[in-house]
Amino acid sequence: MMAQSLFQVGGRVGAATGPLMAAFIILPFGQFNIIWFAAVALLGATFLGFVGRWYSRNSPKNSTEKKETHAFSFSNFSIQRRRAIIALSILLILTLSKYAYL
Repeated sequence: MMAQSLFQVGGRVGAATGPLMAAFIILPFGQFNIIWFAAVALLGATFLGFVGRWYSRNSPKNSTEKKETHAFSFSNFSIQRRRAIIALSILLILTLSKYAYL
């Protein structure tokens, strides 16, 4: 619950400060300075890639649970892969349409 709250605050702060950064950095110094924002984003994506690989190597392996290749399983909750893909696709479409209207 706390992680979700922090994520939402971070998302809202980022969405609020984006136009301010554009006004205070890009307008006075020129459009070429957008490259610095792209560099920071690329650095963050690279860092998250390293974290993801580290976590996949170091995550605790629970050998008592039956591994399922066709379903996602979170303790006592499982969902078929096809339904998960459909649900995530709908969420992606809704998110993209939200930001298109903003």
